[in-house]
Amino acid sequence: IYVASCAHAVTHVVTHVVTHVVTHVVTHVVTHIVAHAAAHAVAHAGGAMSDFVHLHNHSDYSLLDGAARISDLVSHAKTFGMKHLALTDHGNMFGALNFYKACKEADINPIVGCELYVAPGSRHIKSGSEQKNRYHHFIALAKNETGYRNLMKLSSLGYTEGFYYKPRIDDEILHQYS
Repeated sequence: IYVASCAHAVTHVVTHVVTHVVTHVVTHVVTHIVAHAAAHAVAHAGGAMSDFVHLHNHSDYSLLDGAARISDLVSHAKTFGMKHLALTDHGNMFGALNFYKACKEADINPIVGCELYVAPGSRHIKSGSEQKNRYHHFIALAKNETGYRNLMKLSSLGYTEGFYYKPRIDDEILHQYS
């Protein structure tokens, strides 16, 4: 039994280390490829990408989905001469304040948003399996402070009233807070 416990512990540690290393390497490689591709596009476009706006970006606040740090997103946008940048993390607005501050510091217009999960029916109905689609994606961007407050409310209600595998909202509260 002791040998089996030790083997399990070693397996757990090795799995954790390998996962961490692979995640770090993949993040580094993807960031490098994206930066290289963007630099190539800028060079061939004859200048800065100041008119282009990324409206659908995930940061490392998009749990189990995003890998980009907010500081890196803003830094790359600044490098490419972008004047505006959006953040639309999955189902939450955990990084909104850091994003806003980083953009303002870099003289970039922050566009705060969220990629909301919308339940196919009522957010209160919690049925189905993990493999079946229990939600649809919906990008929402705040136009002003009222929009920002509405996004915060929608995100919060997704967690407190609609959570079923993901923080879901529905058409009822989407209409109420739009």
